[in-house]
Amino acid sequence: MRMNIISLDNVNVTKNSSIILKNMNLDIERGKLISIIGSNGSGKSTFINFLYGYYRYEGYVEINGYYLNEKNVSKIRRTVSIINGDDYSFIYRRVIDELVFPLENIGMKESEIQKKIKAIVSLFKLEKILYSSVNNISNSKRQVVMFAQALITDPDILLVDDAMHQMDMKDKELVFQILNMYKKNNTTILMSTHDVEDTLNSDKIIVMDKGSIILVGSVISIYKNREKLEKIGIGIPFVIDLSLRLIDKGIIKYVYKDMRKLVDSIWK
Repeated sequence: MRMNIISLDNVNVTKNSSIILKNMNLDIERGKLISIIGSNGSGKSTFINFLYGYYRYEGYVEINGYYLNEKNVSKIRRTVSIINGDDYSFIYRRVIDELVFPLENIGMKESEIQKKIKAIVSLFKLEKILYSSVNNISNSKRQVVMFAQALITDPDILLVDDAMHQMDMKDKELVFQILNMYKKNNTTILMSTHDVEDTLNSDKIIVMDKGSIILVGSVISIYKNREKLEKIGIGIPFVIDLSLRLIDKGIIKYVYKDMRKLVDSIWK
């Protein structure tokens, strides 16, 4: 099995003859949760959609063992699911029909469909809304349904474009638990977000600005660049910002991603 599920080498992405993503060099390991952050207009959404094959480009892109081109894009999409957070254009009226659709689309047998539906409904706790109209559930639940629909086919790669911004905390915690479960089963997740608090459990963070990748690294290594991030309009998660300020005052020695561990270190 290949270690890198996504590789980009000297990639420039074009739209209407204009370069919208430039000098992209990146390797993504299989089974990782990657967050993509940047201010509005930085290219986060463009990057997510590019990986699904929506734009022309120059350079080399390999996704899940396939060179990204017109010939292979349909093969790539069979192993990739994408969620666009502001797109609530569901095809069917009921939640259950939205879950059945992707399984029927890949030709799954009825008996297998029923098993898949039962499992995903239990996992995402959708029992109470399963036969509801998608128009009659909250935006938080709509986004949960979008994740359930995207993961029901067990994709190798999940692309997420800012699809948690309307979730309440309870739904968000549940979805992150499920994402971590899929990650342990080698699903690779790339997630763009405006909320830096959502990046704390990432394996790696990609920082974008003006259509370019400017930083790639672990959560702590990225947020230690607070001055650089602030210059391009990106904040820092509260617990990391507090850690850095306490380090500056000599109160603690390490940066923490978990508030409980930070508090414990102060009281030792």
